[in-house]
Amino acid sequence: MITVLFMVIWLTGTGWFTLTAIVAADVMGILIGAAFVVTGLTIAGRPLLAGLARASYTVTDQRVIVQSGGRVGSAYLHQLPPPVPSGVRGDGSGSVVFGAARDDGAGIELHDVPDAHGLCHLIARAQSRGPAGE
Repeated sequence: MITVLFMVIWLTGTGWFTLTAIVAADVMGILIGAAFVVTGLTIAGRPLLAGLARASYTVTDQRVIVQSGGRVGSAYLHQLPPPVPSGVRGDGSGSVVFGAARDDGAGIELHDVPDAHGLCHLIARAQSRGPAGE
């Protein structure tokens, strides 16, 4: 909320300053105003863009649900290939990939999972049980 308020005030002020400089044909004023507009967009826009880029994952005993950038997708575990840990770092965090990585972007990959090996084990165990009701 504060970021949005800051952005509105900052861009209104700098936009007015830059517009006045343009009308007056003041080259130095235009350059200074443009620098302030870019600075405001950088400061205020970074958290907003970071929020859009974040993804959250929910794994149940039946499905994996991925929410990213306002979109939600899900898949049943028994319909996915076995999970494979990928890019695991020293602290155990990494990615979980279902099947082989594909260039077309299809499939599901969970990024920055705190315990990639542990999650793979849990998902594989749930997959071995099959869908509910069997």
